[in-house]
Amino acid sequence: MRLNIKFSNEYEKKGEGMLKVREVAHLVLATTVLLLAACGGGGSNGNDSPAVEEKENQAALNFAQIEVEYYLHSEVQVNELSGGSGNGAVSYSSSDTGVATVNASSGELQLIAVGSTTITALKASDSDYKSASTSYSVRVLEADTQEPLVFESAALTVDLTLTSTVENPLSGGSGNGQLMFSSSNTSVASIDAMTGIVTLLAEGSATIEAKKAAADSYAESSTSYQLTVVGPPSQLAAAIGKTGSELTLNGIFSPTDVYRFTNEDCDVESYASCSQSAMTTVEIEGQLPVLDSYIAVGLPAYVVLERAGLQSQPVRVEAQRPPFVRRMGQAMVSFKGKLFVIAGQDNSAGESGNDTYWYNDIWSSEDGVNWVQEVESAEFSARAFHKVVEYQNSLYLLGGEEGIGTGGALWFKRDVWKSDDGVTWQRLVETAPFLGQGQAIVFDGKIWVIGDGAFSGESKIYSSTDGLNWDQELAESPFESREGMAVYEWAGKLFVAGGMGPTGSDDLRSDVWSSPDGRVWTKDADDGGYVARIDASVVTFADNLFMIGGHSFPDSHNSVYRSTDGVSWSLFVSEPLRKMNQTHALAVHSELLWVYSGLDQDYLWNTKDGENWNTSVAFPLVWPTTE
Repeated sequence: MRLNIKFSNEYEKKGEGMLKVREVAHLVLATTVLLLAACGGGGSNGNDSPAVEEKENQAALNFAQIEVEYYLHSEVQVNELSGGSGNGAVSYSSSDTGVATVNASSGELQLIAVGSTTITALKASDSDYKSASTSYSVRVLEADTQEPLVFESAALTVDLTLTSTVENPLSGGSGNGQLMFSSSNTSVASIDAMTGIVTLLAEGSATIEAKKAAADSYAESSTSYQLTVVGPPSQLAAAIGKTGSELTLNGIFSPTDVYRFTNEDCDVESYASCSQSAMTTVEIEGQLPVLDSYIAVGLPAYVVLERAGLQSQPVRVEAQRPPFVRRMGQAMVSFKGKLFVIAGQDNSAGESGNDTYWYNDIWSSEDGVNWVQEVESAEFSARAFHKVVEYQNSLYLLGGEEGIGTGGALWFKRDVWKSDDGVTWQRLVETAPFLGQGQAIVFDGKIWVIGDGAFSGESKIYSSTDGLNWDQELAESPFESREGMAVYEWAGKLFVAGGMGPTGSDDLRSDVWSSPDGRVWTKDADDGGYVARIDASVVTFADNLFMIGGHSFPDSHNSVYRSTDGVSWSLFVSEPLRKMNQTHALAVHSELLWVYSGLDQDYLWNTKDGENWNTSVAFPLVWPTTE
């Protein structure tokens, strides 16, 4: 179809108005377009798709607030979204999730850190409407810090038998936030959440917390204290000496009256009229220990405590021997937090009192008072006068005397055993080159075995870095063969003192020898200032050297000598123990020096200064119930 459109500058009337030629042209053009569409013209072959109808804009989306500010601690309010059209889903996003995150579905806001972010809501398009979005800004501010909450006492220990409630005044805090109290262990102590008053329920511990909520510009604040709920003292401990004792209690002591009397028939009501009786009131821990002159080794007495109208049952306080059978030639050593007593013999055992029993049991104690039998029969054979040393975090047991047959017959062992726990032992060597009566010590990174028996004629010195392989350091020592000498280390030197020479009991020594390397020896003194003896023990303790015990046929030396240079010795205390047997064991454990004297009077003694010696005991206290 062909159309000819002719334009003219002439005017043409239509009705009452006049149309310009250009307007006529527009009308003609529009008519032409409609005709082409109706006829399928324009060269499209009639295959064009129908025109797509354009979607409408949604009604405007709006947040209730376009700018919000929160303190970091604040409770976030919902910023309501309104507007929009159609069925498109709404989703939310945050421009900086390090400041605040937003739930994509609900729009719920979570504050993370101080700063600013923009929260955007997007409503998706649907079949009728285009997508639409809106946003608001969020500013997160740093909260003010409250004045610190402070309990009057940072920790409280309270006696359940003295009070049923406790209050620990609280000060501080800022703002109008609510103050609440809580207990971490409501079986021990419950608490009034509003007042903070605690009700005591049982012995134990609990953390009491006070929390003041955030409000206005102030952040939340909290504090706590530790509450320990105890009953009356549950244990009476006594350090019993030759002429007196020291009594100590555990738990809360105020006020506690400590009654002592030697007559079993005496009691609290009549103690003042009893002979050898006393009472001491203990109100604070600083008043312990209670010094007592009635209780001593061999002199028992009775103790009763009275507090809060309650009396404990009487306790008979007396020195007690350890639970293991009496013995001599045992080894005693402190190792990995425990005090060990290992093996030994009793040469006055049996019905006749003349039999010799040999032991290879092992006992241990953490406090020197309460003992546990670790092993009744260890891997090594029963023996006595063996040596045990600690080396490179293990114990090494060397040699000793092993019983054979009857009547106390014995032979000398030359084996070496190792233990990493003091209980389980592994044999390293069955027959070492050293002889069975040498003295053992750890010095200069090695285990050393020095000498042998007095009558062997041997004075060899051996060393080992592993307990398995032994090197002979010296074939013949200048101090000759001797038995029962003391071997010790001081100021980087190895020392030998005393002992019995090759001619026997009339050849006791009081000399002192030293060596910087275990090979070259110098006699430092013919007489070191101590009485000549055999089987003395020397130990480093409290920044001094102490020489303890020993004997001079037949006398046992119940004395302590002290030295500050390893050479010159002076008498420090005479007769510190009730009796010192010929063979004893010595060890430093838990900052105390311990001596087990063995055989008769076989108490376990200890000292904190080398001068004042006690034997320690502990007794449970029994109180009447208050229900």
